[in-house]
Amino acid sequence: MPASGNRATAQARDLATQTPPAPSGLPGVVVTTPPATVHGRLPSATGGARALWQGAPWGGVTIDGGTLLGINGAQVDAISAATGKPAWAATMPAALTQILGLVPAGGAVIVEAGRPIGQPPAAVFDVVTEYVALDLATGRVLWAVPVGGGYQNPPLAASGRYLLTGDTSGAVVARVIATGAVAWRDPRPAVCGQPVSAGTDNAGLGLAADAAVAAASFDCGPRVVVQRLDPATGTALWTWRSPAVAAGAVQQLAVTAAASRGGIVLLAGEIAAPPAARQFTARLPRHYGWPRALDPPDQVSTVLAVSAAAGRPLWTELGGQLETFTLTAGAVCEVVSPGLECRDDATGTATMPTLLTGMQDGDTPPYADDALAGISGGFAAVTVPSAASGTVTLRVVRVRDGVTVARVRVAIGSASRDGSAYQVFAVAAGPLPGGAIEVLLRRVDLPGYPLLALDVPLSAGKRVLLHQRADLRKRRLHVLGGAAAHRVVGLHDDRPVRIATALVSDRQQRLADLVFTLGQVVAERPAARGVEVRPVRLEHFRHARQQRLDHVVDVIGGKSPHCLVSELDRCS
Repeated sequence: MPASGNRATAQARDLATQTPPAPSGLPGVVVTTPPATVHGRLPSATGGARALWQGAPWGGVTIDGGTLLGINGAQVDAISAATGKPAWAATMPAALTQILGLVPAGGAVIVEAGRPIGQPPAAVFDVVTEYVALDLATGRVLWAVPVGGGYQNPPLAASGRYLLTGDTSGAVVARVIATGAVAWRDPRPAVCGQPVSAGTDNAGLGLAADAAVAAASFDCGPRVVVQRLDPATGTALWTWRSPAVAAGAVQQLAVTAAASRGGIVLLAGEIAAPPAARQFTARLPRHYGWPRALDPPDQVSTVLAVSAAAGRPLWTELGGQLETFTLTAGAVCEVVSPGLECRDDATGTATMPTLLTGMQDGDTPPYADDALAGISGGFAAVTVPSAASGTVTLRVVRVRDGVTVARVRVAIGSASRDGSAYQVFAVAAGPLPGGAIEVLLRRVDLPGYPLLALDVPLSAGKRVLLHQRADLRKRRLHVLGGAAAHRVVGLHDDRPVRIATALVSDRQQRLADLVFTLGQVVAERPAARGVEVRPVRLEHFRHARQQRLDHVVDVIGGKSPHCLVSELDRCS
């Protein structure tokens, strides 16, 4: 619903009665230019890829404007993403012993700095106590403000010239990134009352933004209230109230991402217990389930996409597993250790087959804040099992169709040097000139776990896209013919596909591609007859004894889930 009332007057009155802290300098921040560090010889790579540099043995890495930023204890390090050459390092003052996050924002980087609270044997937590804005080019301190509330992960988002933060009352505060000056303060919606979680959990506030879309969510007991905000003025462009969860249930949804291109605001969290989560998503359009190939769904984790233009729900997904989210090329990509899935921003339908990495649930890179995939510019890079010892295989796919555009073997070890269970992951990615992509691998076979930067050329891909063909029967035969060419299945083969369960081979991934494309064909057949297309659920079992082609397509709506591929015409 549209905002009403004299917003500017209300904001001016609110600022006068509860003015946020003014920005100031931060004495004690030391900015230096560290010497370049060398971490062994650069390894060789296949597929036209080449190693650019190796180093940066620290976590929290993010790429912005050609600069790679990372957290090195109580120090922020900045190097050239293309060459690895050090640019600057900024060490926080002694009172700020921890850096909990970095947020690139409009030519600056916002450092979430803090310290531990509590005394052992009781619980001890690292909390954010200061926002420190550094110039991205030089590391110079632009401004700093204290952060109240004792939050481990306070809400923070950047949109254009403005940095959106929260305060202990649950209000949204916008600051000019260049100066730290307060632009506006928007109080918590009156319909929500006082935040029940004030002082313990971000005051029930969530924030997400990109260059043009900014959104806030408010925990209002059984409901979540979402607003799209004008980042320059704080005006609510629309307000959406979710359905109430069942009595006794707890909803913990908050905005986690926003995208101008896809036109969505994404919420994620939990609704406990499972019956309440199912009832909640059933009242919203287009509900999907978490892919079983990426671990069994937990039935409480919930993802909700809301239209950024109209403020109405678009789709939901139930059952995720502590996934992380990246919005790119009009798709929402959700990543866990075993792999990733990507869904269309507007419809929630899968944009590519589930991409399996061969990792197990619980496999991680050495640094806890490392990502599990490198996603940038519509491409996703992951490590997959390598057939050759002493190598790691990197696979890059397009998130809009799953086409493999690069497969590279890198001559590095996959076993941790110290005997730990850490695994090699692609932890970041960014564009390079000439149609290539830079992928950062976290090595586990060298001291300090340095990054390896790879220049990976991208091919156009050769996979046939069947959903653009007009003749349904020709498409079906072309799918099966392509599968036969890859020796996944014969045209008249309905026997179990025998796949080793310990690894995800090319054969297993190609079967996943086959399942995905068959699902597209099945979904399009009713549409071609002018019939409403119902949701399609695709099952891809991990265990070989369950991996029968007569179980791969299950069309919800009373159709038999046991149709043989060769009988697709008759059972659809």
